[in-house]
Amino acid sequence: MKQKQSTREKSLGTVSPTDVSVESLPVVELDKHQIRRAAALSYDRNHSYERIDGGDVYSSDSRMSHLIGIICEMAVGEAYSSNIDTQAYRSGDDGIDLDLWDQSIDVKGTATTAMDRPDLLVQPHKTLGADLYILAHIIGWGAESVRVRLHGYADQETVTDREPRRYPGSDENYVVEPDELTLLPWITTGE
Repeated sequence: MKQKQSTREKSLGTVSPTDVSVESLPVVELDKHQIRRAAALSYDRNHSYERIDGGDVYSSDSRMSHLIGIICEMAVGEAYSSNIDTQAYRSGDDGIDLDLWDQSIDVKGTATTAMDRPDLLVQPHKTLGADLYILAHIIGWGAESVRVRLHGYADQETVTDREPRRYPGSDENYVVEPDELTLLPWITTGE
């Protein structure tokens, strides 16, 4: 496996989210009805199988981990008019949250307030089944809405082209730094 290169060749389609201001990255807002749907799905997923093993990176509560993940999945689905996988699985899902651009997508979400540009974290002990891994970051959470920033993505080869390490804390992850991500395609309609 290669280690991260210190410089990254920039070309069309490989612009990093760190090449633009964090405020310029796309933000999706989910309303209170979508929050309620996410809460119901997180309850179903949390009670469908044992506690998440190593999945509570952002919270010690397994249900909160599910809720963060579902909200981030819904934000990506909303941004690209795609449906997320809403099933609850007894032994966890296959790592595919939705399909975009003829690619399977696994959305990795965080609600950390410790940084504006979080790392993409992918657990190495699970089979990596997605083509692309999208990083979504909850940046505002209230009773009426949730705001989610879409940072970028990495393909499976980029994710696995490094040794897993213990980060954050004692959890072992493939850690893809913000400058290694690729900016997501984004079109606004001017509404």
